[in-house]
Amino acid sequence: MATVALGIVLDNVVMLTFGTEPRSLPSPLATSAMQLGDTGLGVYPLQLLIPVIGLALAGVLHLLLRRSRWGVAMLAVVQNRDAARLMGIPIRRLVAAAFALSTLLAGIAGVLIAPLFNVQSDMGTVFGLKAFAVAILGGLGSAWGVMVAGLIFGVAEALVTASLGSGYTQIITFSLVILLLAMRPDGLFGRAEVRKV
Repeated sequence: MATVALGIVLDNVVMLTFGTEPRSLPSPLATSAMQLGDTGLGVYPLQLLIPVIGLALAGVLHLLLRRSRWGVAMLAVVQNRDAARLMGIPIRRLVAAAFALSTLLAGIAGVLIAPLFNVQSDMGTVFGLKAFAVAILGGLGSAWGVMVAGLIFGVAEALVTASLGSGYTQIITFSLVILLLAMRPDGLFGRAEVRKV
């Protein structure tokens, strides 16, 4: 609740500071579309660059978490805070670093998508809902599962938009997420947590 409340406060601060009018942030990578053969479909170079940068950042993050002392310590904190504290891991510093890293990644994502959409104070709401849905769909314990689920969600969204129009996109994609989670509550790549009694 505190996070949602803080998000609403920040939205209103941005509206008071910069106004309520959406603004565009033009980029040379999002001005002229490249045609895809004889299909009549076009794609901006930025739309091809975004998944490449996203996958590269995911690979770097994976290496950081698996190969560095900082990453292994962070995984230890996630698995068992008390044991990590007993091993001398500075939990508060690692949690702060994790928040800083997630803020950096969110900032990179914002800079990448800003030229494709009008920038406004509440533009992150729909993207946040989609990210949350994809994270649950992929399985919260599986980083690569979330990446695959994100790609599946994006392709499904593009297909629905191209075939039925943008009015049906949110309805059909979120309905598919609900249906898939009803069949697989732990996500496509998640595992059921074993509870010890």
